[in-house]
Amino acid sequence: MVAVHALVPGILEQKLGIIGALGACFSSMATVTIIPFIPNGWAESAGGVPAMTEGVACLLKDVVLFAAAF
Repeated sequence: MVAVHALVPGILEQKLGIIGALGACFSSMATVTIIPFIPNGWAESAGGVPAMTEGVACLLKDVVLFAAAF
């Protein structure tokens, strides 16, 4: 129910919706930029970069959230 209360102002007032979307884009980009600096973020035992650990996978969801906010 809280999520509905957060969405209603953005639907009813266009400026609030734009500000909320920009905030979501900014926070998603900020989170994604720390991925290369996570220690042991890529599984060396699986061959390196394509095989990510659970910490990177958890942060990678922000790419999808950025696309949705955009």
